[in-house]
Amino acid sequence: MPRRNKANDYLIDRPLQRNGEFAGIIGIPNQDAAVQEGMGPIANRSREHLGTSDKAIIAFRQLLLRLARGCAHAEEPAAAYHGEWYSVRAASALLGRDVPFEQGAASLLAGAPRRS
Repeated sequence: MPRRNKANDYLIDRPLQRNGEFAGIIGIPNQDAAVQEGMGPIANRSREHLGTSDKAIIAFRQLLLRLARGCAHAEEPAAAYHGEWYSVRAASALLGRDVPFEQGAASLLAGAPRRS
């Protein structure tokens, strides 16, 4: 059992929270656990209004629904046979206004070298 857990409210430090540490819980893994374990029941999202900044959420939910429908029809998810799909990582670049995106981010777009 982790020292910081749901039973002891992840040893949240309210003074620390008031003075700048947003979560008041020390350590990213502990904050993640607090959020995951503290979610409660599944929320009814039928009246939710997602906007353009939520495109990733919309796409992910559509993917999950598509996969669930496929599983209901005995279709195995393609990702189960493509381990290389999991090597995607986020990246960022700060480019000057005069640098075209494709040129400035070329090394990021190329991806990491493949491992054999």
